[in-house]
Formats: sequence, structure tokens, C-alpha cells
Amino acid sequence: IKQGHCELFATLSCLIYRRLGFPSRYVTGYYISEYNEFEEKYIGRKKDRHAWIFVWDNKGNWREFDPTPPDITAFRTKPSFFNRIYDLISYLYYKAFMFKKDNNDLFRNLLLYSLIPLGLFLLYRILKDVKPYKQKDSRKNINPYKRIPELKIIDEKFRSKGLVPENETVGNWFKRLQNILSDSGNLNKIKKLYYKKRYGEYKLRTEEKKDFLNSLERVKKGE
Repeated sequence: IKQGHCELFATLSCLIYRRLGFPSRYVTGYYISEYNEFEEKYIGRKKDRHAWIFVWDNKGNWREFDPTPPDITAFRTKPSFFNRIYDLISYLYYKAFMFKKDNNDLFRNLLLYSLIPLGLFLLYRILKDVKPYKQKDSRKNINPYKRIPELKIIDEKFRSKGLVPENETVGNWFKRLQNILSDSGNLNKIKKLYYKKRYGEYKLRTEEKKDFLNSLERVKKGE
């Protein structure tokens, strides 16, 4: 063979030695020549795969023989910068994996103990978030008249006229009152001033408050 790769040279040499009466073995492995000073180890890459043979010398010994031309290393290029970075990452990953393997019980205990403060923190956040909602839902402490006295005034004025809300919103109540009372103008004025105070957090001026009370009196008297 004038040209070829290691498998061809090794295969042909093995057949020739067998033909000549010498038992031979076809062997595959790595032909390593690259040394990593950081790891202090030789590195075997995919390109380093190689094939050679062992020949029995009929004297009780297996002789190793590589029939591939010895200048094969001349075709091998040096690893690039990215290859070296990849080798470093692979080496660190291997070290971390072996450290975890040798200290598996330690990592398991650390994981279990770290769940305790995490669980306590989650419990604290849940209780912190639930507490305000419990206070908000406590109907015993809610007094709408304390925050909006105008609502109490509206309720008292209309109740004195026999117009009681039937588990409805103020808007629906006023809409029902418009079908009962003839003075829709005063009702709309009362509703507008009430909504301005209730939802706009607006403080009624003195003249607005006076106009509000006068409108209620007119509705009460049926004017």
C-alpha cells in the first residue's frame, strides 16, 4: 500500500503475518502525543484514534508492531484556543462531578437543611399576605357611615320617606328611586355629589355640602 490510513496498514500487516505463519492480532486504541501541563496528563482526542497489531514471535512473546508510517504526527495540528477553553471547562466539570460523587452524603444533607429556611420563609410570606385579607373581610369592623357620612344622611332621609334599599348598590337604588319619585334632577345631583366623595376621595366644599343637604330636603318633601 502506497497510501492509506492506519486501519488499512494494520489490517494488511495482520493478514501478511498470518500468511507467513505468525499469529497476529488487530488492535485499536489511541496514539497520544499531546500533554496538558495544567492537568499534568496526556489528552486523547477523537483524531488520536489509531490501529496497530501484535505479532506472536513463536518464542512466547507478543511483539507490538505499528505498520503505519511514523510521520503520521506531522499531519496533526495543534489544538486551537477554543479547544483549550473547552478542555478547561471539561476538566473543571469532571473535577466538580468527582467531588460531588465523593461527597454525595454531604450534598444531600446540605440540600435537606436548605429546605428548612426556605419553607419557613414561604410560610412567613403566606401568613403575611393572608393576615390583611382576614382583617379586610371582618364585617364587624366595617362601618361605611364612619368613612362616608353622606351615605348615612342619604339613607336616613330616604328611609324617613319609606324608601329602603333592597340589598342593592347605590347606583341601582337611585335608578329605582327615579321610577318612584318625580324629582329626578335632585336625585341626579345627590348621586353626582355622592360619587364624587365616595370614589374620587373628594372633600365637598361648604356650598356643595349645603346644596347636597338642600337637595335631600327637597326630595324628602317631594318638591
